[in-house]
Formats: sequence, structure tokens, C-alpha cells
Amino acid sequence: MSFRPWLRSGNVDVNNVQATSQEAVRLLVRADWDLFKTYARRVRTFGPFGDCDDTWFYDLEQTPPDMVPLLPNIKVLCWAGFNSFSRTFGFLRLFLSPTVERLHIAVSEHEVHDDLVVLALAPLSCPNVRDVKLVDYELVDNIPASKSIYYFSQVLCQWTHLTNLICDRVTDDALVHLAQMQSLARLDIVLGRKESLGDVRSRVSGTPFPSLTYCRISCDNVFHPIAFITKMQLSPVELLVVCHFPDQSSTIEQLFGPLSTHPSRRELERFDIHSSKACFNLPARDAPSCPLEETLTIARLRPLLSFSRLRLLYINVPIEITLNDSDIIELAHAFPLLEELSLNGGVNLTEDPLGSWVEQSWHRIPHRFAIGWLVRPRVTFRGLYALIESCPCLRGLGISFDAEQNLDEVPDEVLSPNRHIQYLPVGNSPCGDPEVVARRLRSVLPNVTRIMGNWSPWKGKSNVDSMVKQRRVAGDRWDEVERLLNNEAQTSGI
Repeated sequence: MSFRPWLRSGNVDVNNVQATSQEAVRLLVRADWDLFKTYARRVRTFGPFGDCDDTWFYDLEQTPPDMVPLLPNIKVLCWAGFNSFSRTFGFLRLFLSPTVERLHIAVSEHEVHDDLVVLALAPLSCPNVRDVKLVDYELVDNIPASKSIYYFSQVLCQWTHLTNLICDRVTDDALVHLAQMQSLARLDIVLGRKESLGDVRSRVSGTPFPSLTYCRISCDNVFHPIAFITKMQLSPVELLVVCHFPDQSSTIEQLFGPLSTHPSRRELERFDIHSSKACFNLPARDAPSCPLEETLTIARLRPLLSFSRLRLLYINVPIEITLNDSDIIELAHAFPLLEELSLNGGVNLTEDPLGSWVEQSWHRIPHRFAIGWLVRPRVTFRGLYALIESCPCLRGLGISFDAEQNLDEVPDEVLSPNRHIQYLPVGNSPCGDPEVVARRLRSVLPNVTRIMGNWSPWKGKSNVDSMVKQRRVAGDRWDEVERLLNNEAQTSGI
């Protein structure tokens, strides 16, 4: 394996080295190590690795002691991207430098315990680290998840001045340690239990997470973040929640109360809650009817409306949304700075839904096209028009609305149309005459070129054949609306 290509400053950017596999030429000799040493001082970023395996590092088994750490001035070490069969942790120690400030590690499932022990060196070898990412350690083969969680939690507890942390589940001791960390500003964590949070809180002296402004929580259901936010009395500026099994998503409004009534609250600017399984298909013909009993109403949203500086609001969970025109107008007036709004309209609203990211994130397609409101939308063009007028900063919008009603509420000429929005997810919106709908949309959203819908069954519609027909009709009409908008854009030279 030759390391010369990425050492030669004339051929690569030595400030940001990414690994590429090459055929072995010969074993490295002292002259090679001297050349290595000459250029290694200039490297600041190492990784991620493009599907490499541990053979990429075999030449380093004979590293001279005076060469460790191999990259003495490195700032960012991203030990991730290896294929799933790799065992690379035995080589990690060679790159742990006191100069590292950002350490990102994704554990391969085939690592063994003896190799993982090297991670214990990280806090001592990299005392200046402020940004840490430790993930996938629960997935290692032949090591029980509880043991991996305990071991990696012990490592985390040796750092005391982190500002950013991304991790999987941790022990209660580690959670107490993190809660008392004065510098921690950003936390991305997996929560697996809510029962012990009360005990964790009782062990924290003073205010938990005093500097936390960004919090992302991955969990099985929404009860975990509710308990975490409530017991820890958190008041972040940005809150993101990912629920893997959102059967209890009807309780999401319980998140709003603790946030809005916090005695020394920060102004929430970003709220995002979504399900990782947010794509509903039509039920099988022999499936029992299990309608959702809970709905998301404006009354349940009102505690959130007190955050007048909110810029992003994403709610993408399998729950009925029964907002009407008046409700949408109230929401729009509460959030004049709103830049992105998704109510079961998906995520990544400002990205091309058929762009290059699709190939890289195919599993996220259901999020992009979302699930609709699960009932016939009560918002019409009247509410949509008022939303666009009241929130001039909007650049991403995903909303279901009844495009068969109140089409005359939107004038043909709008004084301040929104020219930022290009992609419009409409969920399970019914569609009227495509020519009229296209004309009304063009007046308020002149730059929309793509409309995406994903028909979810409306509550009370038990006839599957009828729902299939409805979906086909609505889909064909929205396709025609998109075609008309694109034709107009080409004619106008937009």
C-alpha cells in the first residue's frame, strides 16, 4: 500500500486528506517514513474514508515510535466510512494527536473488544477535543449492546469541556456527567429509557445542560423526549425529535407546554419532529379499520405560537391534522419570520426532490413526499394565500390543502408573490380544475416547478377501491398542474 499519493502536495490538498485505496508496491522503508514526516505536518483533516477496509493501514504496522502520532498537527479526525467488514481500531492510536479538536468515530460491526480498548486512549491523547461524534457502538457483533454502551460511556466521561456531542445511548452516569458540563452547547443523542431520568435529574447539581442551545433526540416514541425535556427543564433554540415508532405521536403537544412555560426560556427558532416511518400506504383490502383517535388542532399548537422568532416548523408524524383557514392564518401571524413550514409535508423542503441527494439517501424518500393530513384538508386557497402574505421569508413549504375550494380567494395578480419556493409537497390534497389551480398557484408561487403528492387514506374512507381511485384522480390532476406551471415558466423564461 503506497501512502505517497496523498502526501505529495502537488497532487492533493494535504489540508483535507481523504483515503483512497491503491495497490501495494513494497514495504515502506526509512526514506519513505522521512518523506511521510515531511508532509504529514501539513495535514489538518484526515478522513472520512471511502469504503476502505483495514488493509489500507497494513503498511503502518511497522510505524517507527518517533513517528507517533503520524499526523502531529491534525485538527479533524473522522474515523468513519469504512466498509462493514473492517477492523481498523487497532490503527486508530497512530492518529490520536493532542492537536485534534474534532473527533468523529463510527464503529464497524466487526470490531472486537481488544481493538476497541484503544479508544480509552482518546481522552488522554486528545485533551483539546471539543467536538465528538461516537456512533454505531451498539451494533458491534459479539459484544452485548449494554457492554458497548457502558464502555463508550466511560470514555465520554473523561472529557469535561465538550461543546458538541453526537452519540448513541449512554449510561445514567454519563448522562449526569453531560448534564453538568458547562460548555456543552449541541447535543445529538439516542434515548432508550425514560424511567431513570428522574434519578438522573436528582443527581445533577444546579441547572442541567446550562449552555445547551441545540438538541436532537432519537427515540422509540415521543414519551422519551417529553420526559427528557420536562425533567431536565431544557430550553433550546433548536429542538429536533426523531421517533422510530410514532404510535403515540398524538402526545406531541406535551412538548410545547414545558418549552413555552420555562421560567428562563430561550426563544425557540427551530422545531422539528418527524417519524422515521412517516410513509403511509393504502391499507390491504382485508385489513381491520384502526382509525387514529387523536388530532393536531390549533388549540394544541398554541403554546408553540408564543415563540415569535420561530424560523422552522416541521411536524411530520402519522397524526390527523384538522387545521382550517383561520388556524393557518393564526399560525402565520404568530411566526412572521418563518422560513420553512412542513405539516406532514416532508423534510428537505428547499432541496430538489429528484436531485443528486436522492441517490445518496434513497431510504429518506418517504420523508420527502410525506403522508398528508390523513383527513380531507380543511385549509383552502384562502389560508394558503394568507400564509404566503404573512410569512414573506418562506422558502420551503409542505402542506395539504383543498384545491377544489375557494379558488377565487386568490387574485390573478398578487402584489408580493413568493419567489423563493420551488418545490411544493401537497400530501393528500384534492385538486380541482388543473388550469384554474395552476393559475392560482402561479399568482402566489410563480417559481414552483415541481409538485409532489403522496395520497394517504382519509379517515372514514373504508372502501379501498374508492381510495385508490381518489388517489389516481388527484395524482393525475396535480401532474397536470405541474406540467402547466413548467410550460408557463419556459414560456416566460423563468
